[in-house]
Amino acid sequence: MRPDILVYSGKIMNILNEENDPPIRRPDVIIEYKELENWHKRIRELKRCDKPLSAEEWRWMSLQGLWRGLRKELGARIRPEEIQVDQDERMRLREPELVKMYMRLYRPKEMLLITRCGTPEDVKRDLELEGIRVIDNVQFDRARLANVSRNLLNYAEPVEDIIILRGELARLIRARSRLLRKSPEKLIWEAITAL
Repeated sequence: MRPDILVYSGKIMNILNEENDPPIRRPDVIIEYKELENWHKRIRELKRCDKPLSAEEWRWMSLQGLWRGLRKELGARIRPEEIQVDQDERMRLREPELVKMYMRLYRPKEMLLITRCGTPEDVKRDLELEGIRVIDNVQFDRARLANVSRNLLNYAEPVEDIIILRGELARLIRARSRLLRKSPEKLIWEAITAL
């Protein structure tokens, strides 16, 4: 379960933060995109446990989604072969609830939902009550996203010092970084300040 785009200020080389739950650095902005007209009616099936989907489960879920879409659009009558999946391990959410879950789980400073088509006012109002800014009915008009682009520039931070390390030194720093569970930048900083 992950949002479409996580935006961070400055240069972030690793978003892992094991102290957080989920174990990622808190994003400055989350951007979620919805392209379909009925996005707010769609239901997502999520796995409750921590282990990843098996190939069979992924295939089953893909076929189920494909079958539902074909049935609606083309009147398809053939069902995909079903693989028994323990439904107790699954959670069903409508897309707006999933978007709100991203906001609660990742706690960004700002969250944007950009939709290609119009969003019903009640859905829009409900999301905005959660602090999610809805930019709907964008279609394919770039001008409708100009304010979003300008807003994102507010989070930009200049990065002045960049050092590119290659070869054995880079491998050594990476290995020590993993071993000591510190970022490469922090290791270099500690080494320089210890001199």
